[in-house]
Amino acid sequence: MDTRKMAKSLTITSAAVAIFIALLGVIGYLPGMLLLGRVRGDYIPMAPSTALCFIVLGSILLATQAKKFSSFKKIFLGLVFLVSLFGLLTLLEYFLGKELNFEHLVIPNLGELDRIPIGVMSPSTGALFFLSGIVIFYYVLRPTFPNRIEHLDIFRSTLSIIILFGSFNFCLSYLYGSPFLYNLGD
Repeated sequence: MDTRKMAKSLTITSAAVAIFIALLGVIGYLPGMLLLGRVRGDYIPMAPSTALCFIVLGSILLATQAKKFSSFKKIFLGLVFLVSLFGLLTLLEYFLGKELNFEHLVIPNLGELDRIPIGVMSPSTGALFFLSGIVIFYYVLRPTFPNRIEHLDIFRSTLSIIILFGSFNFCLSYLYGSPFLYNLGD
C-alpha cells in the first residue's frame, strides 16, 4: 500500500472513530444513558459542545476524501472557522473569567462533579479544538495552493504534533485512572 492510500485510510478511520465516540457522548445525555458519554461512572461526561465539534471536524475530514469535495469548500472553511473560534473563546473565557461563548445559554446547568461543571467544554479541550481548527483549515485549503509552501507545512505539522501529545496525555491520564486537571476544580 502506498503512502497516499495509507494516509487516506488513516484519515477516514480516525474521523469515523471520532464521530462515533462523539455520537456516544451526545447519546449519553439522554435519560438513563449517561454512562455512554463517560469513560467511567465517576468521570465527567463529554460536553455536548465537545461532541458537536468532533462531529463537525470529523465530518469535514471525511468529506475531504470525497471527489466532489471542492464544491463545498467554503462551507467547510466556515464550519472549521466556527469550531476554532469556539475553542478559542472557551480558552479565553477561562482566563478572563467572562462568558464569551454561547454554551452557557444553550446547555442547561447540569451540576458539577468535584467543582467542575458538567456539560461545558473544558478550556484545555477548547485550546486543542482551536489548534485543530487551524490545522484542518490549512488542510482544506492546501489543494488550492499551486506550490506547496514549506513553512506552512512545517507549522501545520508542528501544531499537529502538539495536538497529538496533548490528546495523548489526556487519554493516558484517563487510562491510569487519574484524569488530568480534575483536581484543580473550577
